[in-house]
Amino acid sequence: MASDAESTHDQTIMDLTATPCAICGPSTRDEVMVGCDGCAEWFHIRCVGIEEDKLPKKWYCQSKACQEKAQEYHQKQKDAKKQARTRKNGNESDKSSVSSRLASSSVEAKVRALEEKQKRQYEEMEAELLLQKKEREMQRAFEQRKMELELQMRAEEQEEQRAWQAEMLQKKKEQIRQMKADQDSFELQMAAMDKELAELSAKKSKPEPKVVAGASKAGHSGKVDQNVLKLSKANVRKLAQSYESSEEDEENDDSGDSDLQSQSSDSSMERKAKLKTYKKVGSVSQDGLGQQQTGPTKAQLAARKGLTYKLPKFSGKPAQWPLFFAAYKASNEACGYMNHENLMRLQEALEGDALELVSGQLLLPESIPQVIEKLRRHFGRPEQLLQSLLDKVNRLEPPRADNLKSFVPFGNTVEQLCGHLEAADLRQHLVNPLLIKSLVAKLPDREKREWVHYRRGHGETTLRTLTDFLMDIVADACEANVDVEFVPSPPSKGIPPSRKKMPKEKGGLYSHSEASGSAANAGEEKVLKPCKQCRRTDHRLRHCGEFKKLRYADRLRLVNREKLCHVCLNEHGGQCKFKIRCNIGDCRDFHNPLMHPVGNTVGLSAHIRTNCTVLFRIVPVQLHYGGKTVSVLAFLDEGASVTLVEKKLADRLGAVGVQERLTIRWTGNMSRVEDSRRLSLWASGTGAAAGKMRLHTVHTVGKLMLPHQKLDSQELAAQHEHMRGLPIESYDGQPQLLIGANNIHSFAPIEAKVGTPMEPIAVRTKLGWTVYGPRQTTSAAAGNYLGYHQQITNEDLHELLKSHYALEESVVAIPQETAEEKRAREILERTTKRVGDRFETGLLWKTDDPRFPDSYPMAVRRMKQLEKRLDKNPKLKENVCKQIDEYQQKGYAHLATAEELAGTPADQTWYLPINVVQNPKKPEKIRLVWDAAAAVQGVSLNSQLLSGPDMLVPLIKVLCGFREWRIAFGGDLKEMFHQLQIRSEDKQKQRFVFRKDPEEPPQIYVMDVATFGSTSSPCSAQYVKNRNAEEFAAEYPEASVAIIRRHYVDDYFDSVDTEEEAVKLAQEVRLVHKKGGFEIRNWVSNSPGVLRSLGEAKLATPVHFGRDKQTANERVLGVIWDPKTDQFAFSTTHREGLMPYLYEGKRPTKRLVASCVMGFFDPLGLLSPFTIHGKIIIQHLWRSKCDWDEEIDPNSWELWKRWTSLLPEVEAIRIPRCYLGDARSIEVDSLELHIFTDASEHGYGCVAYLRAVIDGNVHCSLMMSRAKVAPVKRQSIPRLELMGAVMGARMNQAVLDTHSYQINRTVFWTDSRTVCSWINADQHRYKQFVAFRVGEIQELTRVADWRWIPTKLNIADVLTKWGQGPPLQSDGEWFNGPAFLYRPQEQWPTQEASIEETDEEARGIVLFHGAIDVKPISRWTKLLRVTASVVRFIDNCRRKCRGEPILTTWATAKQRQLTQHVAANYPSVKAPLGQEELRQAETILWRQAQWDSFPDEMSALTNNLERQPGGPISVVKKCSPIYKSSPVLDDEGVLRMDGRLANADESSFDKRHPIILSRSHEVTHKLIQYYHEQFGHANSETVFNEMRQRFQIPKMRPAIQQVVNKCVWCKVNKCQPRSPRMAPLPVERVTSRLRPFSSVGLDYLGPVEVVVGRRKEKRWVAVFTCMAVRAVHLEVVHSLTTESCRMAIARFCSKYGKPNNIFSDNATCFRGANNEMAKINQECAETVGSSTTAWHFIPPGTPHMGGVWERMVRSVKQAMRALDDGRRLTDEILATTLAEAADMINTRPLTYLPQDSTETEALTPNHFLRGTVSGADVKVEESYTPAEALRNLYKRSQFLADRMWERWSREYLPTINRRSKWFDDRQPLQEGDLVFVVDGKNRKCWRRGVIEAIIQGSDGRVRQVDVRTADGKVQRRGVVNLAALEVR
Repeated sequence: MASDAESTHDQTIMDLTATPCAICGPSTRDEVMVGCDGCAEWFHIRCVGIEEDKLPKKWYCQSKACQEKAQEYHQKQKDAKKQARTRKNGNESDKSSVSSRLASSSVEAKVRALEEKQKRQYEEMEAELLLQKKEREMQRAFEQRKMELELQMRAEEQEEQRAWQAEMLQKKKEQIRQMKADQDSFELQMAAMDKELAELSAKKSKPEPKVVAGASKAGHSGKVDQNVLKLSKANVRKLAQSYESSEEDEENDDSGDSDLQSQSSDSSMERKAKLKTYKKVGSVSQDGLGQQQTGPTKAQLAARKGLTYKLPKFSGKPAQWPLFFAAYKASNEACGYMNHENLMRLQEALEGDALELVSGQLLLPESIPQVIEKLRRHFGRPEQLLQSLLDKVNRLEPPRADNLKSFVPFGNTVEQLCGHLEAADLRQHLVNPLLIKSLVAKLPDREKREWVHYRRGHGETTLRTLTDFLMDIVADACEANVDVEFVPSPPSKGIPPSRKKMPKEKGGLYSHSEASGSAANAGEEKVLKPCKQCRRTDHRLRHCGEFKKLRYADRLRLVNREKLCHVCLNEHGGQCKFKIRCNIGDCRDFHNPLMHPVGNTVGLSAHIRTNCTVLFRIVPVQLHYGGKTVSVLAFLDEGASVTLVEKKLADRLGAVGVQERLTIRWTGNMSRVEDSRRLSLWASGTGAAAGKMRLHTVHTVGKLMLPHQKLDSQELAAQHEHMRGLPIESYDGQPQLLIGANNIHSFAPIEAKVGTPMEPIAVRTKLGWTVYGPRQTTSAAAGNYLGYHQQITNEDLHELLKSHYALEESVVAIPQETAEEKRAREILERTTKRVGDRFETGLLWKTDDPRFPDSYPMAVRRMKQLEKRLDKNPKLKENVCKQIDEYQQKGYAHLATAEELAGTPADQTWYLPINVVQNPKKPEKIRLVWDAAAAVQGVSLNSQLLSGPDMLVPLIKVLCGFREWRIAFGGDLKEMFHQLQIRSEDKQKQRFVFRKDPEEPPQIYVMDVATFGSTSSPCSAQYVKNRNAEEFAAEYPEASVAIIRRHYVDDYFDSVDTEEEAVKLAQEVRLVHKKGGFEIRNWVSNSPGVLRSLGEAKLATPVHFGRDKQTANERVLGVIWDPKTDQFAFSTTHREGLMPYLYEGKRPTKRLVASCVMGFFDPLGLLSPFTIHGKIIIQHLWRSKCDWDEEIDPNSWELWKRWTSLLPEVEAIRIPRCYLGDARSIEVDSLELHIFTDASEHGYGCVAYLRAVIDGNVHCSLMMSRAKVAPVKRQSIPRLELMGAVMGARMNQAVLDTHSYQINRTVFWTDSRTVCSWINADQHRYKQFVAFRVGEIQELTRVADWRWIPTKLNIADVLTKWGQGPPLQSDGEWFNGPAFLYRPQEQWPTQEASIEETDEEARGIVLFHGAIDVKPISRWTKLLRVTASVVRFIDNCRRKCRGEPILTTWATAKQRQLTQHVAANYPSVKAPLGQEELRQAETILWRQAQWDSFPDEMSALTNNLERQPGGPISVVKKCSPIYKSSPVLDDEGVLRMDGRLANADESSFDKRHPIILSRSHEVTHKLIQYYHEQFGHANSETVFNEMRQRFQIPKMRPAIQQVVNKCVWCKVNKCQPRSPRMAPLPVERVTSRLRPFSSVGLDYLGPVEVVVGRRKEKRWVAVFTCMAVRAVHLEVVHSLTTESCRMAIARFCSKYGKPNNIFSDNATCFRGANNEMAKINQECAETVGSSTTAWHFIPPGTPHMGGVWERMVRSVKQAMRALDDGRRLTDEILATTLAEAADMINTRPLTYLPQDSTETEALTPNHFLRGTVSGADVKVEESYTPAEALRNLYKRSQFLADRMWERWSREYLPTINRRSKWFDDRQPLQEGDLVFVVDGKNRKCWRRGVIEAIIQGSDGRVRQVDVRTADGKVQRRGVVNLAALEVR
């Protein structure tokens, strides 16, 4: 049995029966034994007398030796106890030292643990780097294998191409042989026919045998004309048949006079002979006039003697074309010139653009007809001629009443215009009233009156009538000027000398008036007062251009001297009746704007000067868009990459574009961001013959601020001889358009005139002549500055400051497309293409591979349901079947074929159920709609489609444009959706089933076009419509704008000023639609003439705007336009079920009320006083909690009856469609927009009126209005008034965006003085509700435009107050505007001089003074201790008051020096800052940060602590950023989050209620920096996790990242090199037409071992790479010595000539020869470099700078590897291998050549080295003389060289233009920057340095710098090897 006794290390008790006892021996029982610790013997306890429960720890047997050991043991035990007592008594003080040793040992253990951890991290990092290295090696191997495969494939393609070329060459040879055989046969037949023709001619020409023989001999004497030889047999046969028929007609024609026939027998015989000749031969050609040339007749030959042979010169100007073409046509008809003669005449007559256009065709006589037609097409179009003549007329100076001679050029030009219009048959322009009116406007007042009398005496007024009138004046002027300007001619020799000496007589023209004449005669002609400035009588002083150019002081001096009125600038007595106010800035005083004092500008002016006396490249141009034209100065800048235009100019043109952000960068790394529109414009020169050019990708900017420049062409021609005779236009102004290099085609140089080096040059471009370069100055003062002085008004300063702070004070909302919309647009752009006259597009799928369940059963089930419906209505069934047949006939659908059914997977098909839609008002009109929303297993076609971006033009925008001008017209597109072809991949998703007989099986159809019902059809249709219009925008700009901006779905509505414009625009719109497959029909117009011109026989019917184009439903109340009366009316027709509730007094339910009110359709708000009260009734029912089907309460019923009683008045309303009535645009003097706003407790709204001054009369029209019910949550009246004002400001923007009018002024009216005060005050003074809305008003409008109006005069009051009912009379104020608008401005409601400020809605301000300035203190720990010191200072002050000693800390050395000079005798106690003091410091800092960041929240919560019982409770507003954190204040006033862990008692208080801090406060930043440093600048997530235990910081992660980005330690220890933007290619790589190897890159390859005898030697290969054509040359180098390098270069120069530039690296990449190769390159550069050869080195460690030759080294290695056949290399084999390798590389294609390319072979370097790829000789055409052979060979070589360089420029250069990496710009390094010089991947090896100098590239970017390191050495390094330390 085991014993229970204790077992220790001194005594062991064992239960072993087999162990013998030392006394009694072994035992058979299990007994307890004890072991002796001395002799190790075992004894039974019964044998030695020991009890089991008293066993000792140590036991010894009774032997002597064991007893001695027992005594020694006991003695040691006693000594140990004694020593323990001694240590216990004397060593108590050693405990502290032991504990310190233990602590140090624990620190050492932690250090060892950290070292082991760091060692493991290093090992992991090395393993990761090794893995990355392996991945890169595998990637390189993969790329190499890929390149090898590509080279192999390219070689196979080249082999196939060579075989194909050989086959084609053989076919061409066979074809040439066959053509030669046919030509020989044809010549034999021609000879036989000539012989037969001669015989026939001899027989038929017996009366005059000589003449006929001569003719025969001249025409066919064995020399066949080349034109004849080129006619084919078929053409000869065809001509013979035609002439046979014509001859038969002549024989059968017996209606002529016999005498006349006998007289013309000669010509008849001659004509018949020629007819037969051409019948045999076919020698017939055209002269370009559509006439057949049969040779000159005798009369034509005779006419040549009297008429000139030459044609007038023609240079391409449209004005020259009529004279040139008339001369050509008349001379050909009179003289019968043949084509070879016309060829020579045209070569002499054509010049300039005309010669350049047809120079390639003026080589063969046969091309004369094509030449004439081409000239007619380009220069002879009638519209070109008309435009040039109109420009000439517009440029003419108007005739002056005091200069009779000025009428002569004006009248002659108008006569020329009229004659050309009549000759060109442009009759419609002869009756153009605008043209006639513009010409009459140039006449003086007296002639205008005479013209009115002259016009009354004639019937129809045309341009011919005006021309006749002017020619009478010209005749009178010529007769009068003969007397005035007659100068006798020099006397002839026969006149006696006495008569020669007689003085010349001077003629005179006198005007006599008799004083005694009658009063009628005296007043017959009114004497016009001349202008006080220029003395002319055709204008007043206020319109004088010279007066406007004067300075203000000069204008004031002139007005005071002449005693003129300061308002009208005329002479008069008494009060001035001229009603005008100044409109400059905020000035509204009664004086003319020209007399606005300069003092109002607060003495500010802007001076813009430039120190360079040069002319910039500026040219006057005309911009065109949508029918509008604006003249502007353009700044031409090749250095700009983009074209810019000022926003105001683009708005003036009405140009539309895509909104996007534009970042503009220029020198010095300066940049700015603009909110821009990307658009396209058309530009042309100002000349008559200037053509329009499209400017692509034009961006709008606010202000260009380009330099002001003035150019006087006459002064320029006088100064510079080479400028004389050039049509240079003068100008003076500031450019508003900058044309950059993206539109270089518009100002590419065509011709240049260059003078001396210090003179400007003139360059002719497509936009006209431009002059730029050095300017000659005439004075010393002008030699230093070229500048201008520009006055700035207060308004300009306000706008300048407003734009400056725009980005800071407002948020610019830019509409962003969703991901689905972007995908839909990408699908449209990718799949849409033109197929014939239509477009094909794809469905807008949500996914790339949509899958569908089986929908066939569903479609069959729906078909059967439709059949039941059709069986009940046979007419409906017949109509549906007819439409299905028509769909197949039109190509809209087809029966599915067996291949389609079998070849399309089941999950790739979808069956659409058919639905039939009928219009209740038009039962006969039926539309088939495909139910794309029908679902199977939750999947439908629409569920898989995208709706796409909203491209629909709002209806309100179309309606506003429809109301602008007096001529209105419109139409609709026929079956718009069905004109879109669906691509074949998507058609099978548009199957449907149908059958005519229910007994037959269902037939499966496939829709080939877009369907009604598909969710993507509207977007696709709008995209295709707009894309088709954009393609023809250059040819039809007005029609393009109309299609894009004036179409609402498939309806088109527009308005113009005249009928001619309407017809032209409608026809162009119809034509453009036709080119896209659309048909516009059902034209309507208020002009019968327009309808007749458009082919509409029926009269225009009323147009209903109430239909919803998206759902095909109709509104209850809709706008109707009656074209006959040109008025808007309103339809109030309702369904029969509603009639009892509307007219019979039956009480409706809430549902019926909502149905009626919400069914009204009033897009412009013309009936807002009526509709708003219906909405108020609905809101009243909503508040009363009435159920939908419950009858309305009595109060609501009374309102309902009162509202419905107005329906008859609504139906009787008639509103003129056009704002301006019957007035034309030229009759409008000014336009003003007046917007009235108002509000009440029920609602708020606004209304806009257009105030037009037409010929001095005021006309007002209602434009639009908006009204809304008041919010359900009750608001104060001032707040509602403010909401109405905001609505008015937004309406102003809507009016400006939806109209093309140029509004002169906008006035806002409100009857709330509180709103006026808010708008004129600072928005930050008020609460958020008011501040946000006031800010929006100030952003959208000018504060000066807001005016106060009494409530009684506010027309918007009818929108919100019922009163006696809204004024709905057609002639009432609502539709025609308030009465005071018709009166002068002085009689409008008066305004107060100053507006009082109001405290209503003012924002409460709570001030919190922080005791600590946080910013100067760098770290959190310092900040905390400083704040704690302040806390101790406060406590010490209190201690002094109580008489207690103050607490101080241990002073530093500096503090002790300071305290020596301060007497401090107060008792103190030194103590460190305690825990409580630091805690109070934290609390102070947190409170300070919270009061700075959340003042409103802290104020509200503090007020709650101090509020009285029952007082109001302040709450944190929902708009607060910490509202969702449930903020509360703790006992110490710290803002904390009241979270949901309040019951988590185990967590700390800070964790349950974290402290709320702002992410932008300095305290937060320093706190984050503290945590960041505590955790070793490592993981930011660790910082986040630790801080969230105590703090609640909104958007904490971005705040942490912001602090980390500013951490200096991280910047120093984590910086990396950054590569700048990839540099432009050097000029040596992009320069053409230089010999190969003009610039080379040199590199070494090797070593390569060769066998020389029995030994092996090393050889190197010098690789010479041509920088331009990428050709290589290989030379063997025997050693790494300077002499070997020189000899290799010498051999290269002997073969290819001396290069201009040699590029190489610093040889750091060469293996095994770093130092030697550096020495070789340097010494070679010194010896080889000369005046003709320059050696360039790239910086060390930048192999990418030498990539052009580094890549070729790799190619050489691959070529040598491919040519290696395993033999041992010798020098001879190596040279042969290198030659073959060089040829292999030089044979590689430089560009990719498609298989169907017109080029026979790809361009290779060998083309430039030897002319061909394979080296075969180029065949030279045979010549007759050696000189001609040499000349042709030289010309051919030049031609081939030019052709190769052209292909190089066209094919190769674009392939190297795009950057492959390094796209972004980086911050450039600067001198003095601290950098790390990167040397390997180990940062410990990087050296620090300072940049001494920077080297800028050709593009101004820094890619190389000189760096000075710590050892004082300055080395040049690439930027890619420098890591910048962002510490300055």
